Amino acid sequence: MRRWRRPVRICVDHGGAALLAAGSETRELARAHGAPAAALAALVEQHGLRGRRLALLVDDESTRLWQVVPPAATVRTADLDAASVVRFRALYGETPALWRLVADHDAVRPFMAAALPQALLDGLLGAAAAAGMPVLSVESRFVAAWNRHGGAPGAQATWLALCHDGVLTLGTGTGARLEAVRLAPVPDDADHDWLATHVAREAARLGRTRPDDLPVCGAPPAAWPDAGDAVPRLRPASARRRRPAVRIDFAPRSSARMLAATGPLAALGLAAGLALCISAVLAWGGVERGRQALAGRAARQAPAMARIPARPPGPAIAPARLAALNAIVTRLNLPWGALREAVGQAQSPQVGLLALEPDAGKHSARLTAQARDARTMIAYVARLKREPSLSTVVLTHHEVEEQDPNRALRFEILLTWGR
Repeated sequence: MRRWRRPVRICVDHGGAALLAAGSETRELARAHGAPAAALAALVEQHGLRGRRLALLVDDESTRLWQVVPPAATVRTADLDAASVVRFRALYGETPALWRLVADHDAVRPFMAAALPQALLDGLLGAAAAAGMPVLSVESRFVAAWNRHGGAPGAQATWLALCHDGVLTLGTGTGARLEAVRLAPVPDDADHDWLATHVAREAARLGRTRPDDLPVCGAPPAAWPDAGDAVPRLRPASARRRRPAVRIDFAPRSSARMLAATGPLAALGLAAGLALCISAVLAWGGVERGRQALAGRAARQAPAMARIPARPPGPAIAPARLAALNAIVTRLNLPWGALREAVGQAQSPQVGLLALEPDAGKHSARLTAQARDARTMIAYVARLKREPSLSTVVLTHHEVEEQDPNRALRFEILLTWGR
């Protein structure tokens, strides 16, 4: 049961590794100094964390975050990745081969991409593997803060500030979408006037309106909140319970990650389905053992009953009942959690899901949805094709709803998973 406790959250930076309090991006419970991988291993040993699930945060100075404009008429992930690499070279002048690049792909709108030194990532994953710790996530510290405290869907201009270790990370976007990130060192004598000037300058560079209220998480300097009614007015960032708005994660795919993303209710349903399957198998075994016992008894009584015509033994279970049991077991074996997760990861506000009809016998499901235009539909199909749990994704039908004033596009997709 120890493995299923709340994941351990550890942040690594140039100074070492820190064990973070639950629900906080900056409050440290303990720290180990040294190289990141060695400090992580020392922290695990000092506090008896071996075997626990691990969520890693990496300080914002070690990561790179930038926005990518997708090429026109592009739906392939490879083309979006190529655009991310080109933008990375132009902004930072670094060699992409030495970095691990990931992106929150979107073929319709500008999306965020991130990079982490490959050597740093390999060292962290190696230290976690040596300690027997499944890695659930490897995120930038600011991306984790944005996913927890960022703007609500549907809101207009959104701002968030993260302050830690003398560094101010300022992010802005539209609603829950992150669109730009800026880092700046905070001088020792920085007061609220310095913050106001810095925020106004960054807003002007990004072509955005300066915020009157600035949500802040972390540990801002003591002089900032004492500015009365000066703009921007600082307020603690509030946590929002929702799916991650920015899907940027450097952790490799694993069964531990998939199970963590499934959620407790889906995991409980999977366990219940497995228990039903086991019960059905045990019941079938009991029936089969009873049939064999009766056959053995009949064989022993055969000499005494030689003159009585023997009747062929009837079936242990009627064919109709056996077919019904097989149908139930096949239905229970549907990968509901993985299928729901795959469809949910590809969902966007521009696509409305109308129906999802699984066919257990064919290992497939028919998805019916509605989009405002063909480009949105193509982007949605592309996102589904990137889901590893789906073996094929085929657009089988699409038509324009003539009676709809908005002339929405209704389409059907055939999804299959591995046999």
